[in-house]
Amino acid sequence: MTDQDNLNTKKTQFSYRLKSINILSFNFNGINLIDKKSKPPFLKYNLEIKSGSNKENKAVIIVAIITTYFNKDNEPYSKLSIEYIFDIKDPNNLIFQEEEPNIPYDLMLTFISIAISTSRGILFEKGRGTLMQQEPLPLIDPTRFIKKVESK
Repeated sequence: MTDQDNLNTKKTQFSYRLKSINILSFNFNGINLIDKKSKPPFLKYNLEIKSGSNKENKAVIIVAIITTYFNKDNEPYSKLSIEYIFDIKDPNNLIFQEEEPNIPYDLMLTFISIAISTSRGILFEKGRGTLMQQEPLPLIDPTRFIKKVESK
């Protein structure tokens, strides 16, 4: 049985925790006037997810970058960058034994889902009293941000 097979079996148990959430930046470019002929939705969102790891600390790092645009403009209305650090307890050292971590698909999907939903709440709070409160970040399928691990 290969290490990848071990990662994909239900017998392998990992525990993890969300160690920290760090707001790296938040920019808000003011309130644009809404054209009275326009109809909602007034905002469009662009979500970018970046991932990395820290082998020494057995941590996975997810960065969510959300840029909000006013529908009629290409100028950003707001931009929020948030870093999420997840610690992983890996008793069999299957994830971090190689130079590049071998993170199971379902575990990465969980991390990305947590990052997206938490980012939605933070953006909602940062945008309180603006259009971002009236039109929160829509629900997003987290699978579009990761490649499925091919089973052998």
